[in-house]
Amino acid sequence: GDALEATAVVGNWSDRPVRLVGGTSDCSCTTTDDLPLTVLPGGEAAVRVRFRVPAAESRRLTRTVFLWTDHPGQQQVRFRVGCRVE
Repeated sequence: GDALEATAVVGNWSDRPVRLVGGTSDCSCTTTDDLPLTVLPGGEAAVRVRFRVPAAESRRLTRTVFLWTDHPGQQQVRFRVGCRVE
């Protein structure tokens, strides 16, 4: 039942500003607290990820996180977060 928080760093390798306009927001994982935000060309931005760990037996947990952008070439950024429950 604990909630963990980490920071994901998103880089912009394009030649134009990219706006992160939305992201995962459900009962187990949330990324929308820092959004929307703009990442400048060649820059980086930090996005907080909150990950709720259900009370369970020992096991590994992973979740796929999505961020939506306004960039026509990559409208979605996807990455995974996880932990090991002991």
